[in-house]
Amino acid sequence: MLFALAATQRPSSVPAPWKATSPLRPSLDSPQALSLREVEALVEKVGVALHAYGCSSPRLEATLSELTARLGAEGHFFSTPTAIFAAIGSGEERKTLLLRTEPGEVNLDKLSRLNRVLDRLFAGELAVNTAARRVDRILAAPSRYSTRAMIVSFALTSACAAHFFGGSLLDFLLAGLLGLGIGLLTLTLGWVGKRLPTAPRMFETASGLFTAAAAFALAQLGLELQVPTVLLASLIVLVPGFTVTVAMHELAMRHLVSGSARLAGAILVFLTMGFGVALGSGLGQSVPASSLLAMDASSTLLTSSLATLFGGWAWAADGLALAGAAVGFTVLFGAAPKDGPWILGAATLALLGSRGGAAALGPELGAAAGALAVGLAGNAFARTLGRPSTVLQIPGLMLLVPGSVGFRGVSSLLEQDALAGVQGAFTMILLAAALVAGLLMANVLLPPRRSL
Repeated sequence: MLFALAATQRPSSVPAPWKATSPLRPSLDSPQALSLREVEALVEKVGVALHAYGCSSPRLEATLSELTARLGAEGHFFSTPTAIFAAIGSGEERKTLLLRTEPGEVNLDKLSRLNRVLDRLFAGELAVNTAARRVDRILAAPSRYSTRAMIVSFALTSACAAHFFGGSLLDFLLAGLLGLGIGLLTLTLGWVGKRLPTAPRMFETASGLFTAAAAFALAQLGLELQVPTVLLASLIVLVPGFTVTVAMHELAMRHLVSGSARLAGAILVFLTMGFGVALGSGLGQSVPASSLLAMDASSTLLTSSLATLFGGWAWAADGLALAGAAVGFTVLFGAAPKDGPWILGAATLALLGSRGGAAALGPELGAAAGALAVGLAGNAFARTLGRPSTVLQIPGLMLLVPGSVGFRGVSSLLEQDALAGVQGAFTMILLAAALVAGLLMANVLLPPRRSL
């Protein structure tokens, strides 16, 4: 799942020293000591870092514009999922850069560290060269979590998703096992990718094939599982519902190129994953029907909901699933362990907001209410602690994104049920638009002080 940054391209030129009035503290960076090339180098490093850590185009462009303005330069930026265009300087000294990149993955810890570097730079506590070196160290730093922790987080997130999708205790356990298998598949394809670079491109298709074949085969052998629930829960980490939501937000912010490209990429992931599921379901259903794994009367607990373990207290089961999902999100999004309680709070707020809003206003407006609650919490977190609002907003939105609806729609299209497929796709877009509306409303009611 990890994407490598492609080679950076930039025109070779040696600009003359650039003199301007810099708002940074003179004791650290005097205007005479700062050249346009130094500004250009720092902006390039920060732009590549933001892109690598999954920053959306509006946030990335706003952050780079603020950075160049603080350095006393004129900057214009255009970001897409695969490239960043930058024009820095004015008049004859203006330099244009093309930074070729690949879509990055969210890393909340590195994003927070980068935000801290920018804060200290803007406060005059860091020199430009020192800030550039620290950005280099952040980019070169290894992942906070081990491969084993990442694999376990796949299993934990899938198992908890099965509960929220209404699955039984058996579905909860099987989704966790299949999620563990997807984590191992990630490791395997990463190893193969060192010898065959195109292998990771087959990850979504291979994951869909593996989970569908296993789920349908277990059902054929007599296990009383809810195949659609287990299948969707095990694949939930890969379903690009969050990507669809980000794309809709970029379109709403008039970033038409980036939003359209990101939405097209999400649709392609849906299609490739759906193709794998269709192929895997055919393989699984080819297993001869048998009662080999049929459960007797003593196993009825496994076919009951998770809440039965708590005497029917649904809130206790929800709390356990939320805690597990928060741990999984903390690892999957590379957040610092100290942010785990914040992520749990954001997930709880999203769940309560969406359920309360759905009960009062309907599912679409309920999603908007959940996004509004998460957006307000994220902005308050950023304004109070000086941390990126995305530390709360991204994990919170993961419980609201319409990826499951889109996946069901693609599955219906592959089963030649055009009406259900189109309805699922329309519902996915409608829910994503509701989430974007909630986030935009949160930014109006409680504006963030910084772009991140």
